[in-house]
Amino acid sequence: MQSDETGKRNYFEEVGRFIKQNGSKTLFLIVLVFLAAGITLLAVGDNLKSISVDPYPSEVILKENGENTYLEKLYHLTGNDQPGLIPKDDLKWEGRTYHFVELGKADETETAIKAHTETITLDCLSKNMEDVLKVIAPTWEVMTPDGYYGELILDPASIRIEAKGYQNQKYHVSATRTYPNLAEADTSLIPKTITEKGRTLSLKDISWQNARSDYMDGYDIALRYTAVATYDTTVTAKAATGYVVIADYKGEVVNTDIVYKAVYEKEKLFGISDIHGGISVFLYLVVFLIVLAALLFAANWGKKQYEHYINRKRGYEA
Repeated sequence: MQSDETGKRNYFEEVGRFIKQNGSKTLFLIVLVFLAAGITLLAVGDNLKSISVDPYPSEVILKENGENTYLEKLYHLTGNDQPGLIPKDDLKWEGRTYHFVELGKADETETAIKAHTETITLDCLSKNMEDVLKVIAPTWEVMTPDGYYGELILDPASIRIEAKGYQNQKYHVSATRTYPNLAEADTSLIPKTITEKGRTLSLKDISWQNARSDYMDGYDIALRYTAVATYDTTVTAKAATGYVVIADYKGEVVNTDIVYKAVYEKEKLFGISDIHGGISVFLYLVVFLIVLAALLFAANWGKKQYEHYINRKRGYEA
């Protein structure tokens, strides 16, 4: 184990002495390799900058006018599209260069019509139809994500009202009972509880009335009484926190495409751009081969120099 560690340490010491003695040559080769690699990256990077995302045209037309050849790209744009995004750079088509000439509207437009239903949801104070009609309109303008536009008409049969949510609320429930022809105005004659719509209500108040009286010694003496009793209770129930109105609007929507035409003129044969394009490809290939050759040369030279250094160290060479 110790001999292996000693061997590794001696190996790294030998490599360090080799680099120290041949430092200038090694540094020159490293700089050469990185310089060639940098030139390649710059060339490729410059070429990548010229690559742009070109919106796909709906139609490409090739026209000839005498000695000139033109390429026309047709773009169908909706109201949401911006014609300024149409590329105006020169382009390559079937190996030839075409220079941008102009961009303008074509003489044609295309109109498409389709049926559409839009469902809307609106807040409402209550579920009463009077409140509903205050928030819902007879027509609704719509613009669809794919560029269709139109005015839709309310479908009354589609109107529905839903609660936003529920919460527990307490409220009082009350009722009255009349007890006639009582012999005395005595509360013990009045029931202390009653049942109203399945709920038990407790006695809260009694109002006494004379049902029949007799006049004696100058006074009205009550002979019979009528009691009007009030009962109530507290009830906890779920109540809506609010309401929403959901309704459908139906009708036809229209999409009108405006056609834009981008015109390009074909470059004459042996144009500068064609020559430049050929030279660019050739230059990239040459630079790549130079980098590859430099790497192979550096590896081979380093191997030979290291072997020569070891042989001299061991006394095999002068």
